[in-house]
Amino acid sequence: MAGNGGKRPGAGRPKGAKDKISRNVKQNILDTWQHLEAEGKGLYEEAQADPKWFYQNFVKGMVPKEIEATVDGDVNVFIKQYKDK
Repeated sequence: MAGNGGKRPGAGRPKGAKDKISRNVKQNILDTWQHLEAEGKGLYEEAQADPKWFYQNFVKGMVPKEIEATVDGDVNVFIKQYKDK
């Protein structure tokens, strides 16, 4: 990283450009939705009928694997883990 600080000409994404994670998340959602609609199902019904499938094929690709945060105060974290078999 440059130690001089300040804005460099041409640095960063162009204004209004989508980041790669945002594009991937949206594409995952659309792919799953289209798959379910082709079978005449909806996301809610599929999540209720088979939560493990829903997690593995829909949620898992959207949830970040690592999160960094600076917190000032109390934090409650709830994690439910599904293991691939």
